[in-house]
Amino acid sequence: MRVATTQVYRQSLDAFATQQAKLNKLQEQISTGVKINKPSDDPAASTRILELEQTVELYSQYQTNIDLAESRLASQESAIASMENILLRVRELALQANNATQDEASRRAITFEIEERAQALLALANTVDQNGDYLFAGFQNQSEPFTENTLGDVDYVQFNGDGGSRNTQISQSRQINVDTQGRDLLMAIPSLVGLNEFSTATNAGNAVIAPASVVDNVNYIADTYTISFDTVSALPDTVYNVVNAAGTTVASGTYVEGEAIEFMGIRTSVVGVPANNDSFTVSPGQYQDIFSIVNNLIDSIQSASTATATGSYTFGSAVTVFDYSVETASFEVDGNLISLNANYGGLDGLTTEIQNQLDLAVGTGIYQASHDGVTVSISQTTTGPASAAPVVNNFNGDVDGNGTPATSGSATSLAVSVLDYSGANDISFDVDGFQVILDVNYATVAGVSAEIQADLDATAGPGVYNVTDNGINITIARVATGAASTAPVINNPGGTGTNQAEFTGAATTNGVDAINTVADFTANGVSVNGQLDSSVLNANIAQALDDLDSGFTKLIEARTSIGGRLNALENQYEDNDAYILSTQKILSLIRDTDLAEAISRLTLEQTTLEAAQAVFTRITGSSLFSYLR
Repeated sequence: MRVATTQVYRQSLDAFATQQAKLNKLQEQISTGVKINKPSDDPAASTRILELEQTVELYSQYQTNIDLAESRLASQESAIASMENILLRVRELALQANNATQDEASRRAITFEIEERAQALLALANTVDQNGDYLFAGFQNQSEPFTENTLGDVDYVQFNGDGGSRNTQISQSRQINVDTQGRDLLMAIPSLVGLNEFSTATNAGNAVIAPASVVDNVNYIADTYTISFDTVSALPDTVYNVVNAAGTTVASGTYVEGEAIEFMGIRTSVVGVPANNDSFTVSPGQYQDIFSIVNNLIDSIQSASTATATGSYTFGSAVTVFDYSVETASFEVDGNLISLNANYGGLDGLTTEIQNQLDLAVGTGIYQASHDGVTVSISQTTTGPASAAPVVNNFNGDVDGNGTPATSGSATSLAVSVLDYSGANDISFDVDGFQVILDVNYATVAGVSAEIQADLDATAGPGVYNVTDNGINITIARVATGAASTAPVINNPGGTGTNQAEFTGAATTNGVDAINTVADFTANGVSVNGQLDSSVLNANIAQALDDLDSGFTKLIEARTSIGGRLNALENQYEDNDAYILSTQKILSLIRDTDLAEAISRLTLEQTTLEAAQAVFTRITGSSLFSYLR
């Protein structure tokens, strides 16, 4: 067989090229550290490598998500921890304020610090994360979630966020919540004095009600209360009436937009113009917000530290010490001033003081002060220039027969025929549980009668009662049978009969008839305004402490939840790291160059190439002539 020289050359060159390609590939694998540099090197392995690289990238993103989630949750935990410290300090200050040794100045200082703590609490509630998103706003994280607002006389904090929660993917099969809901954390603190406010759906006016809160835990009674407005029968005034669930009137007054409306220890406010028969409901709720809890505490302490004596009296506190030492309180007996300006341990001391004052003012033995354990009575024992029945202008008398103080406006104290009930507070009394309000000037008793008739018609139905007067006394008679007795039950401010309210043109003070001879100082609690009523302060602070504890519990629960999630993130980070490591190991086995093996093969292939080249040189250097020679 003939072998052409050109064929030998061509075969040799092809072999050299193939061997050189092998060398080049091995050198590339060694230099790059990767044995599959293009899909054609190993299509099946290339597909597997792509899958593994994508898995590593995906889990690396999970790790980034975990880092971001940890940062956000850590910011929340830090903010909540600061809130806990604030509540602990506020609780400590509340206990200090409740100490009887505190004076007005120290309590005022306490309120100043609590106010600062309240502002710090609000600032923490509006904390932002590293991206500028509000931590406790839900999905509305670009807007401040907690803002201060005022509606009438009521200041409150409004929540503007929502209940949304964002979840972050931290593995192929797991997401974790990275939000703490601000509404649940700060606006839903369990409380025994939580309240709900509702507008009646049929309201035609534009009035709105402010959040209600309990400001007097001594007199608070949990019930459903309805505030209704009368814009017709009480013209030119709009009046409101507050009734409980049983329909009993518990408060009433002339509506002044924005002014506080208080009843049964509750305070709220209404702003706007109500239509006739518009109403709002205040009922027991389950929750209070933490800001109201702190603000109510501030109000309670401020009330104790800024009260000033006015010479009037407050009923209802179960105390037996009568303290008139803050500012002298006084009333008149036949024009002679009786001043009370010391502490009295009971009715004995009080009666003795009144007797001493009477003796000094009008002469020994003219008047006799005595008590029956409940009421101090003044009688005349010696005739003199005064009338046989002493005239006691009793500004703190039991004006409606059931222990309610005379806090209403007063009739004129001069013997004139104008009865003036237009003071800052209206005079009112009850007829069979229906409230009658006197809130304007009346030139005659007939005007008072007409007003009483109008009020009864508006509250009890036309024609049920008939109001008449003889120019001196007003008589109320029942003219239609019904649930009430035929003889109306009148809680009578100064009247002398069970069926008549006595309003005269003679001298009266605070609605009490001038011929009343009983100065009503009861052992169940008379204290001059301005002297701290510690029972209310104690009750309010006790409730505030309970509510602060509930708020603290809420914060602890939130921190516990955040701590659990941070722990889960840490564990998941370790799991992801382990998975990435194992995936990278498999990827390395498939993709990376085994340098020892590659170098050995490179040496072998290079030796093979050199040997082939040497053989080729010898073959190409030989010829027939050389052979023949």
